[in-house]
Amino acid sequence: MKNTKKLDTGLGYVAWFGDYVIAATTGVFVAGKKVREDMMAIENITKWVPVFKTYKKHFVEHVKKHNNDRLSGRVFVRYVTRRNVYPTSEIERKKLGDVVEKIKTADWISVVFFEETEHQRHTPQFCHIDDYTINFASDGTKWCGGIRGNGYINKTDVHGKNRHIAAISPELSDYLAKIVMQKRK
Repeated sequence: MKNTKKLDTGLGYVAWFGDYVIAATTGVFVAGKKVREDMMAIENITKWVPVFKTYKKHFVEHVKKHNNDRLSGRVFVRYVTRRNVYPTSEIERKKLGDVVEKIKTADWISVVFFEETEHQRHTPQFCHIDDYTINFASDGTKWCGGIRGNGYINKTDVHGKNRHIAAISPELSDYLAKIVMQKRK
């Protein structure tokens, strides 16, 4: 866990530095354009406009409110959230809190794993906990772009038939698989 925090922090600093470099580079041109607009404005035609002072003002203004598509916001945050995902909204939206709690508190879990291949890691394929069956999402294959499918949660009713509860996203599937793997150790 310590290594991932260092990696996240390091990537965060690299993304922040990249943001600043991009803002400063584009700020050179944006500030120059705004100084020219200030000098050519009708109200300033007869006045003297301090070029370096207004250039600095526009440059700093641009760097501070740099574009909303920052690297640290767009790339780094998505990368970190993909790695440290806790999909609470999906759990709440699909009312799966009891299933997650059963996985966390279960004393006995029956798990079948995917066979490790070139395209698939050795991860849980499906597991049985009480009357729930969880079919986990596979990794997806490299030759088709790594597109992952959904996982599924089923519940066995009193008559012994499986009833579909919910389709789960690959992120939630990974989260549940992580809990199952920790329980298996």
